Amino acid sequence: MTAKQPAKPCCRHTFPALVFVACILAAACRSNAGSWIGDAGHFFVHTPDIFMNNPSGIAFTVTVHRHVWPADWANKGEYQLKVFAPDGAEAASGSIPISNENCRIEVPAGRPGVWRLGIKPGGYGLTWVECSLPQMVIANGDWDQKDGPFRTCILHVMAPRRWYFFVPAGVKSFRVKHIIQPFQSHREDYGFFIMSPRGQRVAALYGGKPLDVETRSPNTPVPVETRIEVDEGAGGRFWSIWATGGDSHNFSDLQILLDGVPPFMAPSPEQWFDPASGRPPDIVVYDNSAVRLRDTKNEKGEPVSRDHYLWTPVPFLGDEDYNGWRGPQTIYWSNPSNLPVELGVVTYIADDSARFPVKYSVFSPAGRLIAAREDVYGHHLSSRLQIPASGPGVYRAQIEAGRWFSWMEPAPPVVIAGKPADGGGARFEIETGIARHWFFKVPAGAGSFRMAVSVADPDHVLHVEIHAPDRLMDAADVRGGAKREMDIAVPKELAGRIWFFRVEIGSATRFVSGSFQPRHVNVEADMTLYGVPGFLAPTWEQWFDPTVR
Repeated sequence: MTAKQPAKPCCRHTFPALVFVACILAAACRSNAGSWIGDAGHFFVHTPDIFMNNPSGIAFTVTVHRHVWPADWANKGEYQLKVFAPDGAEAASGSIPISNENCRIEVPAGRPGVWRLGIKPGGYGLTWVECSLPQMVIANGDWDQKDGPFRTCILHVMAPRRWYFFVPAGVKSFRVKHIIQPFQSHREDYGFFIMSPRGQRVAALYGGKPLDVETRSPNTPVPVETRIEVDEGAGGRFWSIWATGGDSHNFSDLQILLDGVPPFMAPSPEQWFDPASGRPPDIVVYDNSAVRLRDTKNEKGEPVSRDHYLWTPVPFLGDEDYNGWRGPQTIYWSNPSNLPVELGVVTYIADDSARFPVKYSVFSPAGRLIAAREDVYGHHLSSRLQIPASGPGVYRAQIEAGRWFSWMEPAPPVVIAGKPADGGGARFEIETGIARHWFFKVPAGAGSFRMAVSVADPDHVLHVEIHAPDRLMDAADVRGGAKREMDIAVPKELAGRIWFFRVEIGSATRFVSGSFQPRHVNVEADMTLYGVPGFLAPTWEQWFDPTVR
């Protein structure tokens, strides 16, 4: 961080290494850190564990920021800071006095592994942390609070932010809990959404301590708990918590506890790792989850899927709920293990008797045509194409159809390519019937990019949001007939990461579209990206750039 005055001397030698700690006044903006937990508008409080991944044992820096709560009772002493090596030995330490300052700790090279930052705050301090290492997480803490509430993850939400956690493959459900702390009153409300990998809001925890409890038994903790079921295709992926705080009290503390999944969170998937293993998560390359109902078998006795969904599809390029594409498109998928896959094209909603033409051309990693077909598809009538294994690498399919979405079994990393647009853009011809995130990459070094949105029907409104990994960057309600452009300045520390845009029905929309009956939810839009690679994926895990070999 850039100092606004010479650093104050507060060096502390810690055996066995000589560590120099510089404490300087906190500036308003965050530095170009490798990783961070919180920021100057989204703090954590008390003493949660912060873990940093250092698999090479290199020297690194940790900067702890303190924002003083403006009340005398809250500021009773210095922050005491300690950095612990993987073997538990104290490797560095520092302190922050009672003021809006920070402490930069320079940690020399040491043992490879997971390092821990311990913070002992004086009074009630609001904290955020930066680290030069690329991976750092905050521990949610013990579900039963065996070490007390102060060792758990308690956020102080001034500005909304997104936190990611990982749901391993095979997990069928997990729990999320918030406990209203004893000192919180009825008006000190909490608020956050739990969101699936595709952007579905699967649960919302909003509210405050019941007024009856507050009047009858003040200073009583009140747990608020929910169990989240994991749909087929939603495991082995990152989920997120969109922490907004409540609408009553801007200074409420927001505790988040996790059970049934690794209890650690980070502001981006790229930053997340599991301190128990010292590794990033195991991402499923080929997802063979039964997203489509499998209740029949082929002549070999193998299960065969059919056009029936018991849950919202996560890893497909669209879904029948409805998100899809208009006209001819090109998709790419990564097939490093050289597996055969099945590709399907289907639509929703259309009359069950309606049939629509589709034409495929599929090319191997070597560019050879390996499958071609002309067929028909409809509602609950997929056109299916078996694609043979033709070598490891990136496959390409050109699909010519009207209104459609595609599925693949197993579901690999897959992207849809935007069509060339004027000015070097990539245009995506989408249809939206329900909220969904579409993921794209903002390259390292990118200072800005742009997205243009055009909606076809003047009676329709599409709500569009552009999100960096942890924050909303811009939002617009785009009415048909009026093109909208959104220019996004990219903070340095958020470049080189996967972002997403969110689309959903605007509140002023007329659902019935006269261009294609009977489709009661059918917002047609062109989304054109400039300054970023022109590929969209249905989840963070599935994005890749097919032009990079």
